[in-house]
Amino acid sequence: MNHLDLVTPAPGISAVRLTLLSVPPTVVLARELVRYALTHWGFTRDVINNSPLVMSEIVTNAVTAAPRRQLRLRCALYEGTPLLEC
Repeated sequence: MNHLDLVTPAPGISAVRLTLLSVPPTVVLARELVRYALTHWGFTRDVINNSPLVMSEIVTNAVTAAPRRQLRLRCALYEGTPLLEC
């Protein structure tokens, strides 16, 4: 079951969340989540191109450690800086 939420949990903090099954194709969706969010928030091309790679590493580790489990991904802004979580 996949679920996408576009939320603003607190004033000035934007976040995008995605819940996915922990399988290898999830890595591609995680990269696109980050690319979408950072593009929407107006980050530079370098940040938009490099941050999905970071999320790929995080999600790949999660897929390896907990196969076929539910993953909750989050891309948020924290004091104007991207925050990537899985």
